[in-house]
Amino acid sequence: MRVMSVLTACVGLLFAVATNAAPISKRVWIDTDPACGSKPKADVDDCLALVQAFAHTDWRIAGVSTVFGNTDIETATSIATTLLSKLGAPPPLRGAEDAEDFGATPARKGLIRALEEGLLEIIALGPLTNIASLLRTRPDLAANITRIVMVAGKSRPGEMFHPGPNHWVHFRDFNICLGETAVETVMKSLVPLVLMPFNTARQVTVTARDMDKVKASGSLGAWLADRSRGWLRYWREDIERRGFSPFDSLAVAYAADGSGFTCREVPAEVRTNWLFHLYPVGLELVASPLVVSARRVTLCTRPPAAFKSDMLAAITGASKKSLAMSHARTRSFGSIH
Repeated sequence: MRVMSVLTACVGLLFAVATNAAPISKRVWIDTDPACGSKPKADVDDCLALVQAFAHTDWRIAGVSTVFGNTDIETATSIATTLLSKLGAPPPLRGAEDAEDFGATPARKGLIRALEEGLLEIIALGPLTNIASLLRTRPDLAANITRIVMVAGKSRPGEMFHPGPNHWVHFRDFNICLGETAVETVMKSLVPLVLMPFNTARQVTVTARDMDKVKASGSLGAWLADRSRGWLRYWREDIERRGFSPFDSLAVAYAADGSGFTCREVPAEVRTNWLFHLYPVGLELVASPLVVSARRVTLCTRPPAAFKSDMLAAITGASKKSLAMSHARTRSFGSIH
């Protein structure tokens, strides 16, 4: 038995050297709603973030699940399947099709299995319905979620997100608006939450020139650049900015190394934003010292100075080399139906 153990260890070491795999630092699950060029104004953020995540060879990607949000669940799942194939990874697990879909989806089943096997960090790039479904079904597994890094939040009550110079153009706290029950479920849990608000991402601009560099890096980069054309045009013509803010990419960057971000722990609550005290803008997750709440979260308000260059380096690097090594650190999470 001891001889077999030694042989197994040696084979594992040789395989790690052959695949140039780094030691695994943690297990990660990515919940995403990619639209990525499926229509003229569809954002490309989720696809950029997925490529960034798989570029971290020290992560074991325990699973990728899709959720409604930027697009319908069928489109999101199709796009994620295409991209994961390019990354040498198994297909995603299909999740919630709407805000009240708390059924036994493949995504929920996969999350349960992954959490039963050990600690897991979740990067939530879309609405929280898949994660809430898990917590409603198996609240005991919340203890195995080390933290959820989510794209959401406001830093003060009534704060508006204006993506460009025109104050009459604003975005909602999108991932919060699309699921009141889900957000309340996650907030009531004891899982540590890290918020990456839209206004934090506004400090970074990805331009057409940046995406040209991505395009020149290889076939994967060309696919990403092609998918970003409509999104860039929308920001240039409608938002009146040179480029777009890479919202989801900041969440992945924080999950990899949060030390360069400016963040603070503050109380948080879900509330309705009333514009001019007259018109409901929608639900928002307010994380601020002005909030009276026992629930505390980590709110990030500034990215590292090197964030954009590091993000582009990760994406172009992934495009330049084969990521078939993903198979060495990702099991077939696509087999659950």
